[in-house]
Order: sequence, then C-alpha cells, then structure tokens
Amino acid sequence: MRCKFPYLPLLLSCLMWTGCDDELSDSAEPRPVIEAYISQGGTPEVFFTTSVSPSQAGELSDVVVRWGKVTVSDGTDTVILTGGPLKGAFPPFHYYTPMMTGKAGRTYTVTAEYNGLRATATATIPEATPVDSIVVRPVEGVDSLCSATLWFTAPAVTPAYYYISVLEDHPGARPLPSYLGTVSVERPGIAVSMPVYRPKYKYGAPKDYVAQLKRGARYSIALCRVEKEVYDFWNSYGSIVAFGSGSLFVNSVVRLSGNVTGGYGIFSAQGQSKVTISTPEP
Repeated sequence: MRCKFPYLPLLLSCLMWTGCDDELSDSAEPRPVIEAYISQGGTPEVFFTTSVSPSQAGELSDVVVRWGKVTVSDGTDTVILTGGPLKGAFPPFHYYTPMMTGKAGRTYTVTAEYNGLRATATATIPEATPVDSIVVRPVEGVDSLCSATLWFTAPAVTPAYYYISVLEDHPGARPLPSYLGTVSVERPGIAVSMPVYRPKYKYGAPKDYVAQLKRGARYSIALCRVEKEVYDFWNSYGSIVAFGSGSLFVNSVVRLSGNVTGGYGIFSAQGQSKVTISTPEP
C-alpha cells in the first residue's frame, strides 16, 4: 500500500508518518510519536508529538505535545523529564532532564503519556567506537564547499551498526542524521570510511541544499553506534530522504518501523564519539 502525505519541513515529518499502513487512515485516531535520544555521558532528550492522517495538513502547534508526562528509567531509577521551549529549533518544544546520564551497556526505557495516549521504547547504549580521523578536502571547482570523510576502526565484536549525526553551527540547530550517513560493519579490526554530509532537512532537497560541507563553517560530528533496530530505522529514514520528493510516497518496503510500542518513532540510545571541525575559509 502507498500513502501520500503533505510536505513537512524536518525530521519529525518522517516520524509522524512512521506507521504509513492500513491502520493510519483518514479516520484513524492520533497516536503518540516520540523522537528520543540518550548517549553515554549525555542526558536524555525527547520530542513528543501526535500522528496525523494522510489528508490532514494542519499546523505544527496541533501535533506538538506540551503537557505530556515523559519519563526515562535505567532499570533502577526513574526520572520525570521537564518540558520546555527550544528556541529556534524544530520542533520548538522538548522534554529534558539533567538528573540522568547515559552509560554504555545500560538499558533505558522512555515512556511518553498524554490524554490517554501512551508510548514506550527500550534501548541499550553500545560501547562507543573512537573516530580515528576526519579528512577534509576542497571540492574541485567549487570554492565555497569541501568534502569530509570520517575514518574509524571496526570494534572487536561485530556486527556493529552506526550512523553519523551532524550539528551545524547556527542558532536553534540540533544534531541531525548526516545525509546517507549509515553503515553496518561485519568484520572486526578493518578500517571503515564514511562520507560526512550535511543533514538534509526536507523531503526533497530545498533548492539551496548542498550535501558537502560549507567552507568557513564549524561542525560537530558524532559517530553514533546503535543497536540494529535503531540502525534499521535511520537507514530507512536515509533512503526515504534520499529518494523522496515534494509529494511523498512511502511504501511498505521502506516503512519506518522504529522501536516504539504503542505509537511511532524512535528511541536512539547511542555510544557517541564526537569530533568538532572547522572547515577552511574560502
């Protein structure tokens, strides 16, 4: 089956359509959608919205949940997250807490509740894999752009699964998946290279979108090691973004399944290795 839906501007649009199947008809009741993150050494962050039907365009304010209850548990302690605005970002509201810090090897459960809606997801943070280097080179014939390649060594225990996130240096930015930035590794000890591209914010690239990094800019790049279920989500998401257009059709082959029970979305628990680079001036 195919579902056609409105053009929405950023990552959350993907999550809002995770269940693009027979159950998400025009008459379907809204379901909770969560986009949640925790990394080793980091604190949890959750974006909480509701799904919309294929014919419903609506406003962002209609689907952002501002009065929900969001908790994160590590199996021993449970923390209630605080909801608050996130100025300049999309979505413009998130749930957060400084009271819990992610640890590699530990399993976490996020629960989001609102007005009779309830969604949960459980994920484990893998051990982070160090970044060996990021090689930056000029793009031939284009003075304003440069290319970047991230190198790492596959861990002793494989298979291992990764995606790259990129934080651009501008107000309201948050880390988002690098365009086509996923890889699975089957052989331990091998050198692995991944191109680093800017996040593609929209389905169907905006007219001014370029994948390569801009010269004279600063980027925080994270190699995120995740469980296979989380990898499958980001890999499918990358395929949809790469081949989508202004009028989107998503079929069951590339449907985003996620790891959320009772709703849609993803809980991305990740072992992160971060590197900040400044690209050369034009």
